Amino acid sequence: HAAPAAHAAAESYREVVDSLSEVVDSLSEVLFRTDETGRLVFLNDAWKDLSGFELDYSRQHPLIDFLHPDDRLRARDAIRSLLAGDGQEWSDELRLRTHAGEIRWVGVTCRALRDRAGVQTGIAGTIDDISARKIAEFSLRNLNQELETRVRSRTAELEAAVRELEAFSYSVSHDLRAPLRAIDGFARILAEEAGPQLAPQHRD
Repeated sequence: HAAPAAHAAAESYREVVDSLSEVVDSLSEVLFRTDETGRLVFLNDAWKDLSGFELDYSRQHPLIDFLHPDDRLRARDAIRSLLAGDGQEWSDELRLRTHAGEIRWVGVTCRALRDRAGVQTGIAGTIDDISARKIAEFSLRNLNQELETRVRSRTAELEAAVRELEAFSYSVSHDLRAPLRAIDGFARILAEEAGPQLAPQHRD
């Protein structure tokens, strides 16, 4: 009776594993795990959709090998820190270079794994394609910069117009000063010499 029971238990276990595998591979988000050296040892099917690399090939390399060269140093230091026990979690936004050479933005979130003895055994986490959001952010940033440039340009034009108006006003007031002084002088002379003969309204 022990053999059939063991066979049934093994069959049940395989069914559970197959069911879990189907669930994991149906996710659109990449699930990954590395060993204690940072080399990928597990990836679900979403990895191939995201990166274009075959799973068997990818499992032979560290995660950082698939990142943009400018992001590798930061990711390497973060992963080393996790594997050394200096941190528990790490989240970042990085650029992934696909098999076709395309650059995609991904959000990486992972945590350190330990065995029962507390020894670091690797890291596990998720990789999510955030390219659409990053493109929207860049577009918004460019739009804001363009708007700021236009505002600065219009402000400079307005300041130049104000300076021209101030110069014109100064010129006009300066040009009118001499005629007004002459008018004021003649009015005083007229008031002094002909004042007694003028009617009050004419004097005003």
